[in-house]
Amino acid sequence: MTTASGTIRLATIGTGLPTTAGQTITNLPGFPTAGGSPYGFFFADLDAGVSGADVVYVADDGGGTGFQKYSLVGGVWTLNGNIAVTGNALRSITATVTGSNVTLYGVNGTSIVSITDIGGYNAAISGTVTTLVAAPANTAFRGIAFAPEALSSPVISVSPGSLSGYVTQLATPSTSQTFSVTASNLSPSNGTLTVTSSSPANIEVSPDGSTWTGSYSTLAYTGGGISSPGTTVYVRLTGATAGPVTGTVTVSGGTASNANVNITGAVIQNYYSKAAGSLAAPATWGTVADGSGSAPVNFTADGQIFIVANRASTTLDANWTVSGGSSKIVVGNGVAATEFVIPNTFTVTGTTDVANNGTLRLENTTLPTLGALATGSTVNYAQAVAANANAGTYYNLVLTGSTKKLSAGTTTVNGNFTLDNVTDFNGAASPFSTLSLAGNLNMINGSTFETGATGDANRLTLALTGSGTQTLGDGTIRVFRLQTAAVPVTTLNIQLGASTNLVLGNPSSGGLNLLQNTHTLSIGSGTLTITLSGFFSATNIGTITGGNTSNLVVDKTSGGTGIGSVSFTAGSQTLNNFSYNAAGTGSNNLTLGSPLTVNGTLTLTAGNIALGANNLAVAALSGGSATSYIATTGAGAFTLPNIGSTPVVFPVGPSTTLYHPATITNTGTVDNFSVKVASAAPPCSPAAQSVTATWEISEAVAGGSNCALSLDFTGAAIGAGFAPSGAQVVHCNGAVSDYHNGTVTGTVAAGSGFTSFSPIGISNDIVVLPVSFTTVKASQLGSAVKVDWTNATESGVQQYIVERSADGSSFSTLGNQAALGNNNSRMSYVYTDAAPVNGTGYYRIRAIMINGTEKYSAVVRVNTKANAETLTVYPNPVTGGQFSLQLGGYAKGIYQVRLTNAAGQLVYTRAISHNGGSATESIQLPATVQPGLYTLELISTEQKWTKSLLVK
Repeated sequence: MTTASGTIRLATIGTGLPTTAGQTITNLPGFPTAGGSPYGFFFADLDAGVSGADVVYVADDGGGTGFQKYSLVGGVWTLNGNIAVTGNALRSITATVTGSNVTLYGVNGTSIVSITDIGGYNAAISGTVTTLVAAPANTAFRGIAFAPEALSSPVISVSPGSLSGYVTQLATPSTSQTFSVTASNLSPSNGTLTVTSSSPANIEVSPDGSTWTGSYSTLAYTGGGISSPGTTVYVRLTGATAGPVTGTVTVSGGTASNANVNITGAVIQNYYSKAAGSLAAPATWGTVADGSGSAPVNFTADGQIFIVANRASTTLDANWTVSGGSSKIVVGNGVAATEFVIPNTFTVTGTTDVANNGTLRLENTTLPTLGALATGSTVNYAQAVAANANAGTYYNLVLTGSTKKLSAGTTTVNGNFTLDNVTDFNGAASPFSTLSLAGNLNMINGSTFETGATGDANRLTLALTGSGTQTLGDGTIRVFRLQTAAVPVTTLNIQLGASTNLVLGNPSSGGLNLLQNTHTLSIGSGTLTITLSGFFSATNIGTITGGNTSNLVVDKTSGGTGIGSVSFTAGSQTLNNFSYNAAGTGSNNLTLGSPLTVNGTLTLTAGNIALGANNLAVAALSGGSATSYIATTGAGAFTLPNIGSTPVVFPVGPSTTLYHPATITNTGTVDNFSVKVASAAPPCSPAAQSVTATWEISEAVAGGSNCALSLDFTGAAIGAGFAPSGAQVVHCNGAVSDYHNGTVTGTVAAGSGFTSFSPIGISNDIVVLPVSFTTVKASQLGSAVKVDWTNATESGVQQYIVERSADGSSFSTLGNQAALGNNNSRMSYVYTDAAPVNGTGYYRIRAIMINGTEKYSAVVRVNTKANAETLTVYPNPVTGGQFSLQLGGYAKGIYQVRLTNAAGQLVYTRAISHNGGSATESIQLPATVQPGLYTLELISTEQKWTKSLLVK
């Protein structure tokens, strides 16, 4: 304790309250310490070498004193120092000790403060005072202490909290179900819990599933609880009393609150109909499967199940009410086919189940309450008047006669859905109807869907959830959207019937949405129609399977959503007819996601088909215009067959905003042609002098075609130097042109004579291959001189000019020869000089190219006066690897030309056919012949002539 004088003392006090006479006061060694005002203290043991508490912290209310620290040194408490606290001095203290660190907490009236002293035993306080909490207005702190730790409450837990679905026959215990018990903090630590049924006559419990009672008290626990997974408790119905059963099973004990499990079920008595008699009469029923046995007293008692059996079909002949708790009607025994007809004249009141192979035919508009509809069951709405089928879950659902519709919401059919002689079938409006179907959709006996504006407004969604094959047909099926399930992963083939037209869409939206790439829609011999505002959804990743009798119609006349993309199944990428008409405010450009062949007619009315990387081939084309064409946006091309002398327009464009049709007239062999166009200048012409459009045109069988082309480049960019007056249609062979022809009128270029194809463009500056003269020779022919020349790869040549000179430098024109080939092949020409120069004459060939450029051959010479054998090389030295070899006065024959280097190695050889007399041959040395001095030999069968030749 502390005193007002600042003395810290230990008081030894007897039992009861202290009195003056009962006190023994002992001062701590080293005290009193006067001048302070201590309000509390905290002892700590910080030094293992000092027995017991060896440090004491004091909260002092004296001005500026704050936390004081004393250490027990040599048996005497010694002041180590203090830490002042801002504001009022301390009134209370507590602390926690971690190793040699002590965290002190104190109050000084206005706040709670703290400091962690890391100084340890017999050292000054080391640390900084921190304010933790400030006192609210008009309040003051006067004490501080740690709150005691809360003790955990005892708990019993059960899982699950309810057991349901018990059904058992009268006097027969049900199958058991279980729950588990866990517990904690029970008292005493070891003991047992009690399990009790609230209705022992109807609900029994068991610790092991074999010994059954209304309650037992042997559910043991140890260590204050039961850990997971817990102890199992078994529960069953006794079957003692027919009717619904509800109650609880309670687990109690261990000072914990009770834990309850809710129990629900039913005890039933089955009654079977006899082979004859009114179902509404109790005498028609018995407890034995053939209808014999005890009959029910009435239809109002609890737990009675009336199974319509022992007759293939029966029609109700009086109103029938089954009203007892857990009582109901069941159509069929689950084995034999049984039909129960509720006619228009009588009603059933009560729950009606339908078993496997059972059929409930509803001819009355007043419907019973439908209960469990088993796998293999059928419900048939067969009213003679217009009626709606209730939303819900069915196995097989049949709608018969008159006008039938689905109610609002989702109708789930896990089997087949059949329309039998139904007119104007449809769904409901807002909320709209969805038919979730796992089986087939059958239309028989002339059934129809509702048409017109009202029909469009109430279109239902057909959601297919099956796997394997689901068949839709036969007739015209009109729905808002056909969609499949995203999960689970399935393989689904949706097969249209032979005469089925599946129409998707209404004025607001709709269309096709196959949500897995393993889902396909097989059109078969039917027709798929996208209409009004319908479209192929962005999440539509399935494919369409087509065939030679399959038809696709896109007739999208409204809507702000783009038409989307469509892909066909590999190996089934064919259609019979394809009609495309897409309008509306959204994108009307259909993307083709796979190759497609149309064996019938492609009809283009509005909107574009973008090919991307996929080819589109059609047998016949109807329509096509600047507002409806094939956009060759990638590697894909558009193919039309049997192109002959009748002009055929290929309605193509390089994008969905540019239309560049190509017209082909083929006067050669009839062939199939493919066309695509890109926004690029032809590769064999400078872009500045060209139209920015290149048509890739190809024929199925190379050769035999002779085509006139008309190319429309409306809207295409043109080079700054493009001059329509001098432009032509040009065929490119790589970076050069091998043929060009025609004129440009407005934005249409037309040319003819095209026998090879791809790519083709429009330009007035055509890059052609330079002439490659392989041979040029001049030879004396009587009194005349014959000039021969050969072009290895003639292309882009307008004409050849034959020139002659008497001195080898001044040449004049003798005549000209039009180019005969220009098809990149070898061509040979001959020109005869009837009045040659008397003596030595020089000849050369000047090639005039179609782009205006020129190229000269080597110069050859001939001496018409030469009698003796003379061999002349010109020029010598040789430059450019080309020279002329003149033979004067040589006999007719074959001569071998050989060229060897200084080392005697043969670097060139060639045979010359000489007609006798004077002649000149041009020689083109290969690029491998290096500059240097060579020996030229001319060898006949009898003699050899030699010349030195310098190659520069």
